[in-house]
Amino acid sequence: RFNSTIASTLTLLFVKEGSHVVEYEKSTHRLLGVSLGNSLPILIAGLTDFFTCNSYERLFVQGGSIWVYSSIWMFVYLNSDMWGYVGCLIGGFGVYKLMEPFHESGSDSEFISKYQAIGNVTVAILLQAILHSLLSKSGPQTLCVAASRSCCASIVSAFEALFNGKDLSGLKAALDEASTHLSKAKSTVAECEPKMQLIRGRKPPFKLDLARTIILNLESMISEMNLIVTASENWSVLGFLEADSGQAESIGVLELLARMPAMKLAKDEMMPSVEILATVMPDMLANVPSAEDGLQDVRVSKELECANSLYEQLAASAGSFPTQQHTELTDDIRMRLSIVVRCLQHCALYLGNTEERCVMESAL
Repeated sequence: RFNSTIASTLTLLFVKEGSHVVEYEKSTHRLLGVSLGNSLPILIAGLTDFFTCNSYERLFVQGGSIWVYSSIWMFVYLNSDMWGYVGCLIGGFGVYKLMEPFHESGSDSEFISKYQAIGNVTVAILLQAILHSLLSKSGPQTLCVAASRSCCASIVSAFEALFNGKDLSGLKAALDEASTHLSKAKSTVAECEPKMQLIRGRKPPFKLDLARTIILNLESMISEMNLIVTASENWSVLGFLEADSGQAESIGVLELLARMPAMKLAKDEMMPSVEILATVMPDMLANVPSAEDGLQDVRVSKELECANSLYEQLAASAGSFPTQQHTELTDDIRMRLSIVVRCLQHCALYLGNTEERCVMESAL
């Protein structure tokens, strides 16, 4: 009278796999994989039933079928990005049915029970998708925009700490927050494909290409700023600081840069672009009508125009830098200053790329 198939299948499907919303594509793949995983062994069993239980022919045919079946779907699982999950389900649900003990088959009751199990599994997958959809508060597009907005806000804090020149720990903490938000944005942007929407309605399509371009530039920018932190840290005390404490002891690189007049020019050049990144870009992803108004006075520049002046001022002040005997070139304060300036140039490039992409999107 009662059947545990639905309950046992739901127990497996409700295991969290990192998804934030209901994934219609994955639910479809589950339905396809589980259905084929239960159906294909029935067809293969029809081939092996031609041989008697104790015959060598059945031994080789059934053993070969299990090996070929497992190998094919394992290869699909490991080799295919699109159908790997389906291959995993077909192989997992099907292989244990191929290894069932021999019994006389062919009766109507046996086929009824097998196809009843397929129906139960299908109902379980549909229940999981419905419950997941009802319990999801936000869609993937909303989550992606929110994560991108938080990431940009953390980057603004990081740049403010950088140009302040006295808060290396604040710079490091802001970059850690930005990395966390960026990871969330990267994990949700894959679920924002317009083709994965069950019903789009009157909403405009999500700007997926813009989101991917911005995330790529944000990732590159965070990497450059992490390199700035590395070049500014006192490496001799790193072993005494806890890895997750967020503390960072400056060796004096940011303080020296803050004294340079050209560093103030760099702040005046880059901060307007950083502010645009934090305000205009998330609004464009969210399809806010007034978002494009913030691009009217934007000046797309992919270069840090004051970089040469900054190099010249650092070279002129090199005589006042502390001189020590270093066993490695990376311990030289001049080398570290050059690394920081070069990273600033790269950040200006990524900011310019982001502005350019937003301007192009607004022109469409």
